[in-house]
Amino acid sequence: MARIPSLKSLNAFPHAEEHLLKKTYSGAVVTILGLLIMITLFVHELQFYLTTYTVHQMSVDLKRGETLPIHVNMSFPSLPCEVLSVDAIDMSGKHEVDLHTNIWKVTSSL
Repeated sequence: MARIPSLKSLNAFPHAEEHLLKKTYSGAVVTILGLLIMITLFVHELQFYLTTYTVHQMSVDLKRGETLPIHVNMSFPSLPCEVLSVDAIDMSGKHEVDLHTNIWKVTSSL
């Protein structure tokens, strides 16, 4: 394999002095422990990142007094407008009978 001379200059760590390069067992133990800690932290962070957490949240509807707009378009060709009415009931059990707000009854000329 041919060596590229410019790759030699791309060293992230400059060469230390020879008296600093003494290899010891305690240095090897520190290196191995450091690598084990880094690998453990990486695996735990990756597992945390890839885990899906489902959050169930329930809150109180503070707009309880407001009305919900309902848009319905129905045709009853054989029924007179006078007998038609609208009743509504919500999940809390509030029941409104014969609503008259914004209801348009139009006689069809068919």
